[in-house]
Amino acid sequence: NGLPGKKLDIRRVNLCYDIDEKMEIIDEIEEASLNVADLRHRKEEGELISDDEIAQMEKEIEEKAEKLEVINNEFRTGITDKFVGECYITFNTNEEMINVVDHWKLSASNRLKERFKNESIYKFQGHLLKVERAPEPSDIFWENAGISKKEKYRRRTLTLIGTILVIAFCFWLVYLCKIQKEKVVDEFASKDNKGTADVVAIRFLSNLGAIVIIMINVILNVVMEHMADYEKYSTLSEHQANFSLKLIFAQWFNTTIVSLLLALRTGNLWGPGGLVLGIYYVFQNNAILPIIFAI
Repeated sequence: NGLPGKKLDIRRVNLCYDIDEKMEIIDEIEEASLNVADLRHRKEEGELISDDEIAQMEKEIEEKAEKLEVINNEFRTGITDKFVGECYITFNTNEEMINVVDHWKLSASNRLKERFKNESIYKFQGHLLKVERAPEPSDIFWENAGISKKEKYRRRTLTLIGTILVIAFCFWLVYLCKIQKEKVVDEFASKDNKGTADVVAIRFLSNLGAIVIIMINVILNVVMEHMADYEKYSTLSEHQANFSLKLIFAQWFNTTIVSLLLALRTGNLWGPGGLVLGIYYVFQNNAILPIIFAI
């Protein structure tokens, strides 16, 4: 009973299934259909293509379509082993939805207590229920419904390690540029007669370091997007939120913390080719280069 002592007006119950196999079959059918169409076109153009080859491919398409229909029937009847333990319930009124969510809501501490109880109204077939307001249907990644929490945690652990390695590699690239620049700055400081060429060299290397930082930020945008895709979030909102957090942290660390750490190491904060000049060139180039890269 969703709400003890009250009859609920439920419009629909949608069960979630693992659709990986279904999507794989659909992709195979689409690819095979394109191949058949291509063979027919090439045959019309005069190529020697056997009718048996086309008939064999069409037969494979029919077999896959039959297998797809079996899966669809299993989903319609609910007689399947692909149920992932989630369902979406549509109520006739918003008030009923709120009452059900409030009734079944548990705090973190209470969920922990109920988990270790042998008998609990919050358990169904030995599994602790989690009832919450559903996201909008268009926000849900239905294809990720069959991925277990264990697999999602594994993927997120791997992307965390990958993020650390990417940031470390970026640190190394910026470090190489900074070290080369500091050599020029040291030579400049040791000279009695400081020429225009030395000043230009320092500004050029400061600009180069800024360009490297901005290019790394552009690459980080692509890398973090692929990492967020790999993590297989349940909703688009979760995907975008976690992608944004990773990207903001990685770009912030690459742009500010790396430069600050290297400047503190050399002790050159506001001198020639120091931190202040480097950050100035980062802001200057950041106003132009991302637009060029986007073209």
